[in-house]
Amino acid sequence: MSESKLTPMMKQYRAMRDEIPDDAVLMFRLGDFYEMFFEDAARAAPLLEVTLTSRGGVPMCGVPYHAIDTYLPRILAAGVKVAVAEQVEDPKLAKGIVKREIARVITPGTVVDSSVLSPNCHNYLVALSIDRQSGVFGLASLDVSTGDFRVTELSSEDETSMELQRLEARECVVPESLRERFSQTDGEDWLPELSDKICWTHLDDWIFSFENANELLLRHFNILSLDGLGCRGMRSGVSAAGAILHYAAENLRQSATHLKTLTTYKIGDYMIMDDISIRNLELVSPIHDGARESTLLSVLDFTSTPMGARLLREWILRPL
Repeated sequence: MSESKLTPMMKQYRAMRDEIPDDAVLMFRLGDFYEMFFEDAARAAPLLEVTLTSRGGVPMCGVPYHAIDTYLPRILAAGVKVAVAEQVEDPKLAKGIVKREIARVITPGTVVDSSVLSPNCHNYLVALSIDRQSGVFGLASLDVSTGDFRVTELSSEDETSMELQRLEARECVVPESLRERFSQTDGEDWLPELSDKICWTHLDDWIFSFENANELLLRHFNILSLDGLGCRGMRSGVSAAGAILHYAAENLRQSATHLKTLTTYKIGDYMIMDDISIRNLELVSPIHDGARESTLLSVLDFTSTPMGARLLREWILRPL
């Protein structure tokens, strides 16, 4: 449909659609529903398990706004990002089209809704960078819901792959210059076991520059040097940490003030286990579906709080 034939509301939808990533779906608040139109509707309808209809030749689907917590997990589980456009003025007082704004962008790695998250598992957003001269990988992990923020450096692709698997990362942020290497299609040669489990997000290279990342982290933590956080000499790690902080704050549409510190670690401080060993030993997940009671975690887990359950899970996956 040509732009000239669109209604004012559809033009508003298109304009807001241009503000969000191409791989995201726009949920557009319209009265008591979140509506999706055009290609967003065609993509979202089967994931949300709702009927795809059309009006005036425009594909559309929607969900009740009060049931968003029911539908959101379905679309995020498919690795799809969601942008939520809210009404920012009372429709009864509006003159013409109701004003709307993008309130938040929800991705598999930045979701904070308790209805979507499992309280006993971390939901990690990960950022990867690489020092082209030394070949050292920087890996930063962030659980936006708990504020758990960590960074490490890895010397090889195998180490990086194992750490991504141990973290069970939901989303991985990488520089645009490494798009082919880390994309869902071309990246399969390097990470075949992860290609369909992680939502890959590409950001501009300048976001990963050491200078930009270092300045952002210093400003966020209100400190003069990152040395006190253990980041001395970690150029690749700092680049990843700064990029992940930038991405999280952009998606939350607010400052990430709940992130109080950054912890550094070395994988050599723990027993290294690959994904095959973790799976075959049934440490936290059963080999066969529906047999959770067969895992080591189920035998040991007498924790009283979600925080304790997450810590126990981490100890099992990363023993000393």
